[in-house]
Amino acid sequence: MTPVAISGAAARRKLKSAVILEHVPQIFQGEEPPVWFSRKNDRSHLDLLYSELDDTAQGGAVLLIKGAEIDIEPVALDGTAMLDDTGGVEYVAMATHLIPGGRSFWFNVGPMPEPVALRMLETYVDWVSAALVTGRFRTWVHPGALIAKAGLVPDFSRRSVVLLEKILSVMSERDVAFELNELLARKITGAYLETYAELVGVARSWGIRFVVGSDAHSPDAVGVFKWVAAVARRAHLTREDFVGPDELL
Repeated sequence: MTPVAISGAAARRKLKSAVILEHVPQIFQGEEPPVWFSRKNDRSHLDLLYSELDDTAQGGAVLLIKGAEIDIEPVALDGTAMLDDTGGVEYVAMATHLIPGGRSFWFNVGPMPEPVALRMLETYVDWVSAALVTGRFRTWVHPGALIAKAGLVPDFSRRSVVLLEKILSVMSERDVAFELNELLARKITGAYLETYAELVGVARSWGIRFVVGSDAHSPDAVGVFKWVAAVARRAHLTREDFVGPDELL
């Protein structure tokens, strides 16, 4: 999608602001993790996007924000990011598209045996917490996607979410927003989908604020938050629990 198409779609949805995010590193279908990893610190696609944004008329009904969805380093596991230079990036979001160790993308793994899952969960929690404590990130995008796909916890019930409270504690301390991601409804299934509102409710109890993301890949998906709205109702969120992306700049 071009910035012009996004701007038009966002205006039709009566949005006040919209973050245009690009993955860093970029993710291409079918490629192996080492190829992805070779693009560490490559921001050429960001610079091209931001140039297009600069050429898009600003001052209209929708504020377009220059964003980057940056993965944290999956091999060193030290909380560093896959992009060092965030100059010009207005909205820095944290992502984990590879499992700890970098062997596979999260969407290519299946549930792990319980002993392996428990060890992986401990590593994952420490890894994400180390990244969040740096203060570089304003938002954690699609929280729980990797956790659910790899079966690191049995579900997102309050009993299971206790295992994630180290992450939630750091998010609260660093004022990192929790993204409610519309597309996540297609990425998690079963008990994870059914209990996701419990994870959201626990995050709220930590004083964490929420942003909404349509994760749109086409103009007609921009600003669509049907599942997000349902989860917010189930978790008893109010307007005061949400923050606009422009407030996180």
